[in-house]
Amino acid sequence: MHSPASTVHNAEDLACALETMAVGARGRSGSAAATAALEWAASLSTCDSARVRRLYAAAGDAAIAGEHARARELLAEADRLPTAEPAAETAAETAIAAALAGLPEVAITHARGTTGADDLARGLALLQTGGVREGTALIRSGVAAAHRPSLRARIATGLGLTLIGEHRAALHTLSAAIEDVWRTGAIRLLPAALCGKAHAMAAVEPIGLALSAADEATAVARLTEDSFWLRRATAVTAVLHAVRGDPDLCHAAIELAAPQDDAVTRGWVTDAIDLLDLGLGRSGDPGHRTPAVDGPDPRLDAVEAQLRTGRHPSARVMGAVERISRDADSPLPAARAWRIRGLLAAPAEFPSCFVTALHLHRSAEQPFETARTLLAYGERLRRTGRRAGARRPLREALEVFERLGARPWAARAAAELAATGEHLPRHEVAAGSTHALTTQELQVTRAVAAGLTNREVAQTLFLSHKTVEFHLGNIFRKLGVRRRAQLVHHFLHE
Repeated sequence: MHSPASTVHNAEDLACALETMAVGARGRSGSAAATAALEWAASLSTCDSARVRRLYAAAGDAAIAGEHARARELLAEADRLPTAEPAAETAAETAIAAALAGLPEVAITHARGTTGADDLARGLALLQTGGVREGTALIRSGVAAAHRPSLRARIATGLGLTLIGEHRAALHTLSAAIEDVWRTGAIRLLPAALCGKAHAMAAVEPIGLALSAADEATAVARLTEDSFWLRRATAVTAVLHAVRGDPDLCHAAIELAAPQDDAVTRGWVTDAIDLLDLGLGRSGDPGHRTPAVDGPDPRLDAVEAQLRTGRHPSARVMGAVERISRDADSPLPAARAWRIRGLLAAPAEFPSCFVTALHLHRSAEQPFETARTLLAYGERLRRTGRRAGARRPLREALEVFERLGARPWAARAAAELAATGEHLPRHEVAAGSTHALTTQELQVTRAVAAGLTNREVAQTLFLSHKTVEFHLGNIFRKLGVRRRAQLVHHFLHE
């Protein structure tokens, strides 16, 4: 038997082998196995710098695996070695893992450097704690930084892109990352990537397609027991049901998003409630809206919802709206702020507000928000006696709302357009409408629209194969379609 002193060299060799194995374990066995391998490697390390590097890497994997207490313990152990600091790249990678795992305080504490990855980690973490302005600026800086090869960093980049409104770029980044997740088997990263993709699709794709993505994100988060991304995915689902005008489904999703201990999730839930009220023309409960309006960075949908109830925003809130409208680096929030200013401006001044908003919309693709601005512009034109001038923006808004499947908003635009004296063709809404489907039939329809076979639908929804066939028969009859391809087309374009 060799003494410890005579096996130091061999122990370090084993530590290096374990560190290499941990990289593969992230894909094959998961982040928990990588954590164990790296923790063992750290215990065998013969110098403090190697021990710190491995402890930091183990903490990042523990965070992704959902072992948050263990992640904090590993970092505390590393920080008790004052003679060694982790390399900037190692610390930034761990901070990104913490941000993806919903540990903002860990991400902020350990993103100590000045690299793009550090900015990205701090930015994502600050958004989780409500630091909207600083967080957005850091994300913008981080995503513009040099190439980051790790899968975690690519997913974080995609999430950052969609959170700052660059949704097409986010879809490109996240779709490629999701392929790599499936290829490598790094399943613990999948809920974050799928939720980010669903959020980006909610901004630029038809609601039916985005709902399918959100349902997939929710299912994977539930299967992996990732409560942080489950809450975020259901908050995205709530927003989509709100835009579609489904109060029951919207509120059911909001309940699943609780407790909302993350400022991003809270913001999306607030948006869902306000969008539901705005779309359906309801005043809603002003109590839930107060924190969203009165905070340092007011939620613009909450401000608009308050305005629609006849309550004029305070001078402080309007000061914030005007500040947002002047932010050239954030064209979408600026466009929405100009829309609010247009709703409040004097008759001679409001057209220039809406023209400015529409110009900004061209820099930030989000068709639903553009259509909302067109609708608001048309409403003000009609109500100030300019009916002929109101028709074009109202027609454009109606076309977009119908294409996206934003039913209550389409109804509002159609009502406004009819009030200008324009004749609208009557739509047959009873037959062929998904309103006629039960909740279970709607779930089956979404799964089929996502490309699943009957057997896969049955496995996903925990139904028998015969039950799926029974539901499909009812769905085909109610929607007036005969083939699967017709069903998919109908659902995605209703």
